[in-house]
Amino acid sequence: MSLFITTVGAVLTTLVGVFVGGALSHRLQQRQWSRDRRADVCALVLRESSNVLVELGRLNGQRIPPAEEGVCIPTPLDWRPWNEALAMVALIADHEVVAAAQEIDVAFWPVGLQVARGWTSDADWFTLREGIEAKRREFVNIARKHLAAPGPPLARLTGRPSSDDQIWELRRP
Repeated sequence: MSLFITTVGAVLTTLVGVFVGGALSHRLQQRQWSRDRRADVCALVLRESSNVLVELGRLNGQRIPPAEEGVCIPTPLDWRPWNEALAMVALIADHEVVAAAQEIDVAFWPVGLQVARGWTSDADWFTLREGIEAKRREFVNIARKHLAAPGPPLARLTGRPSSDDQIWELRRP
């Protein structure tokens, strides 16, 4: 009888160990998959916001004739990829990350409307872009809190010189 109890006990212990190990492994894989998806969607937000920023800069440089006040001007920009990135981040990310992505969108609206109406100049572009870049940096710092190891917030996203740097006033010798 003791041999039977010992054998059954060993089998049950093994089965419980396999079950608990499988459950923990599944849980860790789910957690890792979810973290990877959140990182992917944050990268998508950064990529698409960068694309919109580049396109707005290109439009600003085209010297669009200024529109009159109150006239509805269609923006010649394809906003679909940006809106898809916002939808994906809303679907997958934490509330704080979603709110930071939406703040980038809030910053895009007035700039996009001003550029489309031809109400901006080269001198305005640095200031307009800096507001959007600040929102992108805030997004990165918030996303890093949720995805990366702890550390100090980033002060910059790129190595681009500031708008008041002398490099922007280079003259041909």
